[in-house]
Amino acid sequence: MLRVKEYATDEEYDKDPLNYDAENDCPIETDNLIAIVNRKNPFGDCKGADACITCAKAKTAVKRFFEALDSKTDYFDGWKETILEAMENGFYSQNEMESSGWAWEVENLDDKLWYISIIA
Repeated sequence: MLRVKEYATDEEYDKDPLNYDAENDCPIETDNLIAIVNRKNPFGDCKGADACITCAKAKTAVKRFFEALDSKTDYFDGWKETILEAMENGFYSQNEMESSGWAWEVENLDDKLWYISIIA
């Protein structure tokens, strides 16, 4: 199963030398580790979760992502089905941050490396 690590704030995540490259101001692609970060947006408190997952198929990567998340929190309940249905219809991202405060994406970074991200 994928490892899951939760951070209280973006600042705590940024300071984690295992997951964040402060010099380049970007996450380090840590394979098969899901980072959950507690955040705030104009709509209130929210959480973000992302990971790079090695897997042959996007659908399987998404299922593994949410199985690991569900083992730690029920905060993202219902999103797996929403994302899988969208992918079946050819959509691999949706951004409603300005109108509703949520976004998700599934991106193929390399042959069998998938980046999965959700903010809700």
